[in-house]
Amino acid sequence: MVIACPNYRIYLLVDRPPFTVLICPQCSHHFQMSPSVDIIGSQDRTPTFAPEAFEVASRELAMSVIMTEEPGTTTAERWNFETRFSIDDIGRHLNLDARHCVLDFGCGIGRVARPLIERYGCRVVGVDTSESMRNLATDYVRSDRFEVWSPEELAEQVRRGFQADFCICLWVIQHAFDASEVIASIASALRADGLVYAMNQSERAVPTSHGWHNDGIDVIELLRRSFSEVSCHSLPLHIATARMSAITKIQVLRNPPKSCATP
Repeated sequence: MVIACPNYRIYLLVDRPPFTVLICPQCSHHFQMSPSVDIIGSQDRTPTFAPEAFEVASRELAMSVIMTEEPGTTTAERWNFETRFSIDDIGRHLNLDARHCVLDFGCGIGRVARPLIERYGCRVVGVDTSESMRNLATDYVRSDRFEVWSPEELAEQVRRGFQADFCICLWVIQHAFDASEVIASIASALRADGLVYAMNQSERAVPTSHGWHNDGIDVIELLRRSFSEVSCHSLPLHIATARMSAITKIQVLRNPPKSCATP
């Protein structure tokens, strides 16, 4: 539901039992309310997709949106422990080195791109729908091995022949308005036989004008239908809460051979 923030347009609804906390992604203005209180917002009760949930005004706000505070853990803890695990795990499954180009679909401000470049020397192309995240990413990563595109720019580069060796996509498809479209974009930008490293929660959380919405789409199965699954695991308990470990699926998938058009 849209709530009138004093400075911006929308709040994110975050469940922190026994309260629901409403946080403006732009200025961090927030308040909490009992779940029994009805949220009064727009007269239009039909939820609409709200991509502005991912538009931010600073690096600090970006971090809180990218790695949301969850029961039993904080944004800073998740940023630290999950990022270190991801860099190790991605490198182990993709066998990265300086020869490779990695597509970071849903790169945010470059949380994973920067340490990937530092550790493995690979080239990273970040893609994000959020203009503010893309702008912050250039400053955060600060590497000539990194560039960042919008999804539209990615599509144009694919038409010109761009193909990544690998793709990483962390905490992204679960939030996408059209999960199938995102998966198709990844497949088109990845070389035949290239690997995808995808991390998602088991239920969808699409940002809408009424808060986060689960539309029932099974992202894990969608990925399995589009790619060949190599392995599936989760966040280990030594770096994540039991709840986060239980709801997280990390898939390594292989892109099938490109179909050839008949002459």
